[in-house]
Amino acid sequence: MQEDGKQKLTLRCHTLSLDDVDEEWFDVYGLESEVTTLRCISALWSASQPHASLEERPATQLMLNREMTKILVESFLPEGLTKAREVARSLPPGCDPGSMDQRLQMLQKSIPSHVNLSESQMRSVQSALQQRLTLIHGPPGTGKTTAAVSVLSAWRSLGDRILCAADSNVAADNLHQNLQKWGVKSYRFSPTEMHQTGERATAYQRMLAIQDAIGSFQIVVTTCASAGHELLRGYNFPRVLIDESTQSIEPSTLLPIINGCSHLVLIGDHRQLPPTVISDDARRLGLDRSLFARLAEPKANAVVEPLLLNEQRRMHPSIAEFPNRHFYNGLVQDQVSSRPPIPGVQFPQQDATRVLLVDCAAETAETAEEQYGTSWRNVAEVQAGFWTFFFWVR
Repeated sequence: MQEDGKQKLTLRCHTLSLDDVDEEWFDVYGLESEVTTLRCISALWSASQPHASLEERPATQLMLNREMTKILVESFLPEGLTKAREVARSLPPGCDPGSMDQRLQMLQKSIPSHVNLSESQMRSVQSALQQRLTLIHGPPGTGKTTAAVSVLSAWRSLGDRILCAADSNVAADNLHQNLQKWGVKSYRFSPTEMHQTGERATAYQRMLAIQDAIGSFQIVVTTCASAGHELLRGYNFPRVLIDESTQSIEPSTLLPIINGCSHLVLIGDHRQLPPTVISDDARRLGLDRSLFARLAEPKANAVVEPLLLNEQRRMHPSIAEFPNRHFYNGLVQDQVSSRPPIPGVQFPQQDATRVLLVDCAAETAETAEEQYGTSWRNVAEVQAGFWTFFFWVR
């Protein structure tokens, strides 16, 4: 429905675990696109329906694979957790244990000369060849994108179609560009291609060209939202990799999976920001918990244990120290080359800790956040940031 010019979605939610809430109306979360909202509803419907084979369903209808149903749906219930773990750790279709070494050797030959995979990245690739479900996480700078491209490169030799999705267009573009750098051919699917102006081809001709490209490439890269587009209906993608999966709400994450996925890799970091959900009621009912987090936590109920990429090569060690100690149990190793001090910055502890905290004064009317359109702003923080930067460069 529309309210104040904004699209809102209201769902009747049937919970699986809250005995005190049978059903409740709630606004989901400011989805700007009604189409995306309807796709998420279709994905939830597909996941909640009894399994039906491909032969029993129309080619254009969404489908959650039988094994994925056991992993993703039955794991909601205590009595289904053991079976979900068993299926998640089972050998994926087409992955022969005897050919593991050969596939890893092929991967090593395809890696660009400037890329050196860490041991944890190699373990992630091995898991993606040995298990139906693999969860890969790590703080910024640990090579999650490199791990994703390595998995996709290793999967190519299996011959099946691959769908690679990400929560944002920026992340999807980044994956596509990195695949190109590795010499791995892929098609970057974006529905907006059909509506481009300034070209002689009609929208129908562009649609036919897109369909031809989807059918011609083994690897298709898109966003989670676009993975539910009608042009991808009828295509079977047995292997699915989703980047930024911890920033995506679970219904959105289901969209790439319901096209026949039987082999899944989720990449992200549940120690960082969760999905953005505006509705308090939706958060209370668990919509702000990503599929990755649900499968990984709490540890006692985890379907599979996430694999930690434990070498960070981006942050100065003094900056990485706090998140490493508080969120990763000190397991992340610094592989950052020495960097000279930043001139003009008076760090409180000299060069030992390159973290500077700027106090924006007490919470007053002048420093409090205020709403500006659909966003929030804090003028005092902006001014503090400006003067701090001015102090650096003066």
